[in-house]
Amino acid sequence: MKVVWTEQAWGRLLEIERFIARDDARAATRLVDKLIDRGDSLKEHPRRGRRLPELPESGLRELIVDN
Repeated sequence: MKVVWTEQAWGRLLEIERFIARDDARAATRLVDKLIDRGDSLKEHPRRGRRLPELPESGLRELIVDN
C-alpha cells in the first residue's frame, strides 16, 4: 500500500499548524506530526478508519484524530 499526500492536503496541514501556532507553537507541531503519522499508518493498515458515508463506493476512508 502506498500513501499519497496531495498538495491540497499539505496546504491544509500548514493552515492547521499556523492556526494552532498562534496560541502554542509546540502544540501545533505535535498535532501536525500526529496527523501525518496517522495518515502514513495507512501503509500498514489500509482499512483503518471508516468509509465515507457520502461516498460509499469510493473506497475512501476517514481517520479522526483528537477533537
